[in-house]
Amino acid sequence: MIPLLKWVAGTLLAAVVAFTLLVPKRVSDSYLTDDARLRRDAWNEYQAARDRAIALHELRARAEVRALAVALPAVSPQEPLVRIDPRVPPGDAARVRDRFATEWREATGNAPRYPVALVVRVDTAVAERWFRRAVALPESPGAPCAIVVSVSRVQLRFLGLAGSQRFLGACGFFAAFGAPGTEVASWLRATRLASARYLAVPWSIDDDSSRLDLRSGYAFYYGGSIELAACRSGRISACADLLSPDPRALPPLESARPALWDELASYEPGTEVYSAGSQWSEASRIEVQSGLLAALAKDVGWERFGQMWRGPKSLAESYQAEAGRPLTAWVEDQVAQRTLPYRAGPGLPAVPTALGMALLLLGLGLGLRFAPRRVS
Repeated sequence: MIPLLKWVAGTLLAAVVAFTLLVPKRVSDSYLTDDARLRRDAWNEYQAARDRAIALHELRARAEVRALAVALPAVSPQEPLVRIDPRVPPGDAARVRDRFATEWREATGNAPRYPVALVVRVDTAVAERWFRRAVALPESPGAPCAIVVSVSRVQLRFLGLAGSQRFLGACGFFAAFGAPGTEVASWLRATRLASARYLAVPWSIDDDSSRLDLRSGYAFYYGGSIELAACRSGRISACADLLSPDPRALPPLESARPALWDELASYEPGTEVYSAGSQWSEASRIEVQSGLLAALAKDVGWERFGQMWRGPKSLAESYQAEAGRPLTAWVEDQVAQRTLPYRAGPGLPAVPTALGMALLLLGLGLGLRFAPRRVS
């Protein structure tokens, strides 16, 4: 028996030595030359300056949008205000007006409840491949909910053509249901409209990405699907974070804390700026999260949701009183509907597990075969 234990102990010792040699060690920069350190430090400084410039650009964009929204005149709830930059060709302007009017009618039916304004402007600061849509929630009773679309000259002829280009955004909820109650209004601003980015589902999400594969490596590590998997597995805090995320939480595709992140999270609440192009990435958290409020309105019904929207309570309290269960439970069901079957938990890869077991059995067999036996 003692020789067998020696074989087993020896095998374990060999495994520990192999593990120690194979696992990458934390790299020290002691091997770097002075020139290499200078290049690395210069690169880090460039990255920090670039991140700061991007953050400042975002803050400037929000300030511009809010200034445009404040300068708008009074708007009737019965007919939206549309202002289009005179530099936009007449044909493109007409297409944008028709597209926006269609969205507005779909959202309001025959009973519009809140004034809405659309401003389209040509902005040379916008990248040629993108256009930028911003939503500025009203700051005072009766002020219009404003949508500001900034587009480059190159993209003018494409504006309003793609199915993913929805103009109304969160203003669709105002047009359809009126001004929100105090608690809902505070929630919208505190969460930066994360769950209320559209009332009508964009075509590209509705058709191309109706079911998301959480097992996709790209989606899992870069698209924020870890949160979706956690919610689907029943973690209440993950479901709550999907519906009401912390504005200081890192968004998908961000590998480091951006410069001025605290300012980005708190500056001009109720004013959000989105770049639109390849707006929806593969199986990311944004696809599910952006439409949660729209899905809730569809699930509970237009009339009942309107009462929850305008009521004095939070959405969580109103839903709990209506459905008799937490709103996070509904979020979990919604995530399950929007994702492909997925087994939650650590899991073990089949091939490495089988290979490891085979090597373990082989070592045990060799020990039993060649271990010397005592003759009694």
